[in-house]
Amino acid sequence: MVYQTLLADLWIAIAQVMVALALGVLSVYTGVGLLDRLTERIDEWKEIRRGNAAVGILVLTIVFSIIWMVAPRIKEVVGILDGEGTAATLLILFLAGLLHLVITLVVAIFVVVLAIRLFDYMTMDIDENAELKKGNVAVALVLAALVFSIAWLMTDFIFQLVEKIDVIHWIESIAA
Repeated sequence: MVYQTLLADLWIAIAQVMVALALGVLSVYTGVGLLDRLTERIDEWKEIRRGNAAVGILVLTIVFSIIWMVAPRIKEVVGILDGEGTAATLLILFLAGLLHLVITLVVAIFVVVLAIRLFDYMTMDIDENAELKKGNVAVALVLAALVFSIAWLMTDFIFQLVEKIDVIHWIESIAA
């Protein structure tokens, strides 16, 4: 009996690791793809293929920032796998967690893009996109600091905002 419980706990832990990994990679991939579509003046992947370190620094920063902002939601979803209750209840909670994660990801990308655009607007004497295309690492580092700072600042606010969205009610009404 002890071994069965230990084995069951081990399988749950392995499942949690795999789900967290999948959700993390999917969040970053989706986030960077969405960001690429929202930044019309620069093709990040083209610049990275060219070896543009400045753009690489900015994308690296965005990857870290996305994970930083969605990590609480990923932990929430993964924690459901350890929960107790009926399969239907756990499924509803899991779907609600996934929906919260998607909303958090969209809001996080919006916040990052808005922060970069506001900063770009406020610094009219420099065209950040043009400087990034030229490989200006100093500009990339300033933008990286901006993105990290905004991600750090906004994580709790985004979490609270998304918490106010009652997705469980939505899911239950669709299932009914």
